[in-house]
Amino acid sequence: MTSAQQPAEKQMENREKMIIDAAGMKNSQAQSSDVVISKIYNETLGLELEILKHNVWFGSIIGTFPKTIGKGGIGSIASRGDPPGNKTGSKVAVIYTGSNIVDGPNNCAWLLAWHAPADGTTPTKVYVESGDINKYSDKINWDEIEANLEVSSNGSSYADNDTRTEASAQIEKTDITRATAVFDVIPITN
Repeated sequence: MTSAQQPAEKQMENREKMIIDAAGMKNSQAQSSDVVISKIYNETLGLELEILKHNVWFGSIIGTFPKTIGKGGIGSIASRGDPPGNKTGSKVAVIYTGSNIVDGPNNCAWLLAWHAPADGTTPTKVYVESGDINKYSDKINWDEIEANLEVSSNGSSYADNDTRTEASAQIEKTDITRATAVFDVIPITN
């Protein structure tokens, strides 16, 4: 079975292993490290999500942000403290655009932000929002997003009635810290 034929979850497991390898760690080292693996599930109606903007308050990205996430697909982003092992961990936000119309043009946006301290005592946090693409097209108020993230918790959900977009996310520390988000569109019911 080729990589393209593997189920999305298996491809994600392989990507996590590659990220850990790229970070120069063995699995046992990653368990106590400051590495965060964030997964975004694209359940929108457009063909794919496209990255619009991102912000790294502190920490660093391992590799790159996925430029696109296919319809029904999963994109992963890895972050860690900078320098590696820094107890402040990472605090990152990313915005993707997509459509709330079946195979339509990108007219909406979804945001995922996470804070994963590596000090062992400060709780991890995640924050999501979504809405019209115009809300995110110009200058982003990263300070406001950071403030919303700081008052959030390990779970976040958001629904925008005007665009019918919704986002939900959770973050948890197991063997490594994992943030999982779903970007979706609320179906129209008659």
